[in-house]
Amino acid sequence: MTRYALCAIAVILIGAEVVRPTTFHAKRVSHVSMLGIEAHPALDQAELDDLPPVVNPAIGNIDASSVTSGGHEDALEASVPVPRDATLRLVGWVADPLARAPGSVLLVIVDGTRRIDVTPGYHVARDDAARILNTPALREAGFVVDLPVAELGPGAHTLRIAVVTADGRAISIFPTVVSFTSQ
Repeated sequence: MTRYALCAIAVILIGAEVVRPTTFHAKRVSHVSMLGIEAHPALDQAELDDLPPVVNPAIGNIDASSVTSGGHEDALEASVPVPRDATLRLVGWVADPLARAPGSVLLVIVDGTRRIDVTPGYHVARDDAARILNTPALREAGFVVDLPVAELGPGAHTLRIAVVTADGRAISIFPTVVSFTSQ
C-alpha cells in the first residue's frame, strides 16, 4: 500500500508541474544584474525564477572556458582551483531550439539553481554557426561572458548556459556543464 501511495503522490506532483501555466512576462525593464552588469532587456529575479525549463535542450556550443587572474589567461581546468580574484570567461553560441534563433535573454545557471542574467554578453556575431547549420538567424547567437569568481563564492561549482526562449515563455538549457572549484 505504501508503494501505491508514493506512486499516486508522484503522479499528482508531475501532473501539477505539467499543467502549471506558463506566464508570458511582457514587461521588460533594464536593471543591473547581480554581477553589476546592466542588462537590456532584462527579466527581474522573480520572473527568472518563474520560468520553467523546456523539454528540448538549447542548441549551441561552449567553445572555450578560461580563467583570468593576475593578468594571465589560462584554460579552465576542473582539477585546478580558481583564485577568488579571478574572472571566468565562457565563449560560444547558444540558441532557442524550437525557434532556431537566438533567445531573448542569456543566463548562466550556477550550481543548478542560481540564475544570473548575462545578456550584455550575448548576440555576438557567429557567422560560423549560421553557415554550418544553414540558419541565418543564428548569426547573432554568440556569447562572451565574464563572471567574477568572488561573486560565486568558494567551493565546487557547476555552470550551465541557458536562454530564455525567443517568445519569452521558458528557459532552454544547454546540456554541457562547466565545473570548477574556487578558493
